[in-house]
Amino acid sequence: MCSGGFGLAWAIVWRGWFRDRLSEDHAPDGSGAKPFLVDLVVCAALRSRNFWTLLPMYRTYCWGGHFYISPLHTYLEEGRGFAEPRMEVFSTFPFLLGGATA
Repeated sequence: MCSGGFGLAWAIVWRGWFRDRLSEDHAPDGSGAKPFLVDLVVCAALRSRNFWTLLPMYRTYCWGGHFYISPLHTYLEEGRGFAEPRMEVFSTFPFLLGGATA
């Protein structure tokens, strides 16, 4: 709860502090309204082919990471019948190998 409140407060401060100070002639619709830099970046990202290619890659990466953090212990214990000390050793292998290959 405290971390969430701190994050929300920081987001409000950051939004007020980090504004895009573009001149009026840079407005994309010619209305004179000053767009936020974030709006310009999001629009550019949504038009990017690389962005849409990376989305499924990160989706599968996050699912794999979730498996190693959450149900791996249950799988090793119930599915493979590992006891507590042996299960803990085997459940650390994905993280150790990931750290070694980084």
